[in-house]
Amino acid sequence: MSNNAPPDSLHRTRSRLPVIAIFDVVFSGTGPNLLIMKALRILAVVMAVLAAPCGTLSAADAPIRLDTLLDQLRTAADVAEAQRLERQIWTRWLSYEGADPLVPDLLQRGNAALQQRDYALAEAAFTAVVERAPDFAEGWDRRAVVRFLRGDCDGAVRDIDRTLALEPRHFGALFGLGLCRTVQGDHQAALNAFERVLALDPHYAPAQSQAALMRKYLAGYPL
Repeated sequence: MSNNAPPDSLHRTRSRLPVIAIFDVVFSGTGPNLLIMKALRILAVVMAVLAAPCGTLSAADAPIRLDTLLDQLRTAADVAEAQRLERQIWTRWLSYEGADPLVPDLLQRGNAALQQRDYALAEAAFTAVVERAPDFAEGWDRRAVVRFLRGDCDGAVRDIDRTLALEPRHFGALFGLGLCRTVQGDHQAALNAFERVLALDPHYAPAQSQAALMRKYLAGYPL
């Protein structure tokens, strides 16, 4: 990865205050707020996995075309096979192959900040990525995650829309869309998004659990 210094915007004052607003809503009661609590817990796990360094592929993960991996994911025999395919797909999505030498370093800095819950720094890094590489879908997806965590669901949805315009099969972005719609109170749209995830990745446990919660809530059952 490049060792060039990031833009000056990354060195601005860091603040985590915007995330407080979303947690005030989440922990204020039960019912729909309980759904949001569960969504955030799932997102925390997913975020930790995605922000971690990808590592190298093993011999069993020999290069395969993305289209083939996604086709195999839809018909994976079990969770173990699905997770192996997910790992390979995420590795490809996170791999920047453009010409801008600063983008890989910015991605690394943004992911590190995301792991450390420095959401202001992470958003600045990913904003720099999408400005320099607007055709790189994962830059938009990364920023959507950060914006969701900062309570900016509208901004997150806009970034998810950009991600899906570039990669309609992005099950991570679709899962994020489901979380955003949950927070916004549009539970039918949330269920639709989670079901779109499962159409692509039937073994994806976070989407399975969130879809089940949405179906239960929409059917009028207490949570």
